Amino acid sequence: MSTSYTFHIALPTHGPVMELATNGSIWQFRGCSIVDAVFRSFFEGRNMKKSQEILFSGCSAGGQGLLYNLDFVAGLLADITPLGLRIKGFADSGWMMNLPSKPNPASEVHTQFRRGWDLWKPRASACSVVNPIDPSTCFFSPNYISYLETPVLIQSSSYDAFQIPYDCCSPPFQSPSSQSLSAQIADATRTAMGRLIHAPHSVYSPSCFTHCLSEGRLFTSVQVFGTTLATKLSNWFFDKIPAIGPLLDDCGFNCSTHC
Repeated sequence: MSTSYTFHIALPTHGPVMELATNGSIWQFRGCSIVDAVFRSFFEGRNMKKSQEILFSGCSAGGQGLLYNLDFVAGLLADITPLGLRIKGFADSGWMMNLPSKPNPASEVHTQFRRGWDLWKPRASACSVVNPIDPSTCFFSPNYISYLETPVLIQSSSYDAFQIPYDCCSPPFQSPSSQSLSAQIADATRTAMGRLIHAPHSVYSPSCFTHCLSEGRLFTSVQVFGTTLATKLSNWFFDKIPAIGPLLDDCGFNCSTHC
């Protein structure tokens, strides 16, 4: 038997608001206020203050948003929940690399992020404070991860099904150039995660052509060195012994177990 809830969330009128007029419509961007209101609705409005374990997760763009907001959420919950709260983040396919795009040179991700920063007006972070000339670089995971204090598990395939097609090509990689470039992107992604993600953070990276691994059957079937993402996430979140460290598969294209 399951229980469902309906939440009526009142967004605060204060806080940063960005408005954009386009095609006769007004768009408002209140990302930080929405995150604040959602968590307050859960932990104040629904009297969940006794919660002891919280996993804050997001997929794809939601995973990137999670990375930028995780410390903010942890600080918010520290003020409205009891001591001893375990909060960790899970960024599923939220590792975005700043790479040149062969098929999209006029709209590379870093160009979009610069425009997005001016539009969304994110709150300041430790990363943006030390990068005042171009704070939008903080949207890229390799630039932000060293500033993140709250533990996060990052799942991202080296052959991510968004990053590879956007920057290179889609399988099958029939030409030698597409085979070479896709392999270079996969290697750069895997190398960056292996070099930059350290405890208390961790990483799970199969060599599969996938995106958002936790949203379907692959969550419990794909394996890296005999370990599924479901097992890795559970062991890491609950600090199970023996702990499973970073898992990065470098076997080649789409060759991890059960891709």
